[in-house]
Amino acid sequence: MKRILEQLRGVVGVTGVSILDRYTGMTNSLFSARFSEPKKEELERMLQRMVSAVQTTSAFKIRFESGWLMIKSDEDYAVLILARDDLNFETLKLVMKSGLVSLRSVSVASAPARKTQQLTPASISILIEAFNSISEYLMTASEIGPYGTSALLRKAREDILDHFPTLKKFAVDNNGKVELIRSADKNLDSDVVEAIAWWSLTFRDKVNSKKPVFGLDIKTITKKHNEELDSLGFYTAYRHASSQPVRG
Repeated sequence: MKRILEQLRGVVGVTGVSILDRYTGMTNSLFSARFSEPKKEELERMLQRMVSAVQTTSAFKIRFESGWLMIKSDEDYAVLILARDDLNFETLKLVMKSGLVSLRSVSVASAPARKTQQLTPASISILIEAFNSISEYLMTASEIGPYGTSALLRKAREDILDHFPTLKKFAVDNNGKVELIRSADKNLDSDVVEAIAWWSLTFRDKVNSKKPVFGLDIKTITKKHNEELDSLGFYTAYRHASSQPVRG
């Protein structure tokens, strides 16, 4: 991702690039130094809002007095480009096409294999904390409340339990929180990371069926443990699950 951002940013005239993963809601950006952090975040939110309001495959550009704003979107990714008047459109077109092909290739290549190593209690705690951060965000954004959240969490687990029996070892309380049943960490199946990713995704879809929530970026919501979750393969598992047919 970093290399693709740098290639797009390196095109003459480009001052900022933001790439949105349509499956996970995760955004990666590279802007010139003159953009403040609040401005970068504003542009990322704008990309999420605009993509949610247009067809899956679309492209458009807006001319400003000082330059251009362009968005290109397909079924997997959306790319926002900010540029000056001297933008080299032909070069940008070629680099963007190559970049999107590379992104899709990486996504396919990184589809998660079943974990074989034993996870530590600390790893399980991080997974649960991340899951609860996602559910809390969705509960707040959708205004469904703790009781409604708990009900949807249980229903989401029920829908995928045949595929991931290890989820029987997790309990849902009445406040919309998930916890591991005592001593269950010693007997968790090797696919627990994939199971938690699927549970998160299935719960998200059930919330959206009640009240759509836009701009869900799980990497931002779980930023406290980004490094650990990345090494566990959680983000890869979540994206892979997002690209698969609904289970249940």
